[in-house]
Amino acid sequence: MIPLYLFLLAWFVFLGFYGLMSLVSVFQLMRYGIAQTGTWVTTMLFCTVALLVVIGAGFFLLSTDWNQSLNILGAFSSNPTTYLQ
Repeated sequence: MIPLYLFLLAWFVFLGFYGLMSLVSVFQLMRYGIAQTGTWVTTMLFCTVALLVVIGAGFFLLSTDWNQSLNILGAFSSNPTTYLQ
């Protein structure tokens, strides 16, 4: 039995790593990109889409009951002899 909140913690860790890598990408694009309107539009589009995806996932995760547990093996782990017949 794995508590679901561990998956939420893992999601936060991956989200932090994604945020760090996104900041590096945006700084690289702004520093070494061509200083034109297309660079700014592309950067703002990237930031907007990333923000919308994270907010959308956040709303989905709000509706989850994080006190539940996940049983990976299902009914097999409770009575393995029933499947051996």
